[in-house]
Amino acid sequence: MRTLIKLALFALVLNAAAHVVPVFWNYVKFRDAVAETAKFSSRRSERDVQERVLSIAQRFDVPVTLQQIAVRKHSDRTYVEMAYTKPLEYFPGRSYPMEFTVKVEGVPPPYAEVLP
Repeated sequence: MRTLIKLALFALVLNAAAHVVPVFWNYVKFRDAVAETAKFSSRRSERDVQERVLSIAQRFDVPVTLQQIAVRKHSDRTYVEMAYTKPLEYFPGRSYPMEFTVKVEGVPPPYAEVLP
């Protein structure tokens, strides 16, 4: 009987990990892609950066709209901020709404002026 309970608990933990870890991994990949976009956006307009970030969000299945993406440019730096909520299913049939925040600062590399 104890073995059955241990197996059931192990299955629940494994199920939670299988549903939660991919959401966090997707967040990390999305944040890195947005940071890379901001890093190489010194010559682009704020609207263009917003649209690029929105296309990245659609690729990573991130539920944001164009209005939720705040892009600010200061000199050659590009700042991108947004927040979104994704449900984390920690137990079969039960989920927890988790808010993810993305705040990145794109500083172009020193050789950016020679890039096309």
